[in-house]
Amino acid sequence: MTPKNILEKGISNIPFQRQVEGLALDFSVSDNFILKEEWKEPYSKRGVLNFKVIKEKVKTVIENYMIKAKSPETQVGNMSGGNQQKVVIAREVERQHELLIACHPTHGLDIGAIEFIHHKIMEERKKQKGILLVSTELEELISLSDRILVMHQGEIMGEVEGNIASIPEIGTMMLGTKAIHE
Repeated sequence: MTPKNILEKGISNIPFQRQVEGLALDFSVSDNFILKEEWKEPYSKRGVLNFKVIKEKVKTVIENYMIKAKSPETQVGNMSGGNQQKVVIAREVERQHELLIACHPTHGLDIGAIEFIHHKIMEERKKQKGILLVSTELEELISLSDRILVMHQGEIMGEVEGNIASIPEIGTMMLGTKAIHE
């Protein structure tokens, strides 16, 4: 399945390695924001980019997502990891989607960026969007998830409800012990 097919099916993806899979570090915030959608309206028409629309949208996104960038033309590679991740989050959340796949969305970030990203994920949850959260941060999983499926060596060890899950229970399944209550 191509990235275009994935987008057409209503799937947004926050990849684990933001600097490898999520961003073009030599590109601007604007360029990164429209990646994989530069061919769609309102960003372009008949193959011609509408720079005014792109700039206005990205200015709004920079403000709404509290991205520390001097302008939409700021090079993403010169930004902090937290602000780079906010660019990825903004792009993927702002797209039309029904499913958001978030792979380790807060890995390596400071507490402020983590809280912001958790808030954005919860907003998507309130909009009834499907969210597939992949994380090794157990507290993050418990606080953001309705259901948690735990895998060990490619096999599902068990499923627990997020509101009643405990770190020891999840940890035991992560080590290869099947859930008792199944």
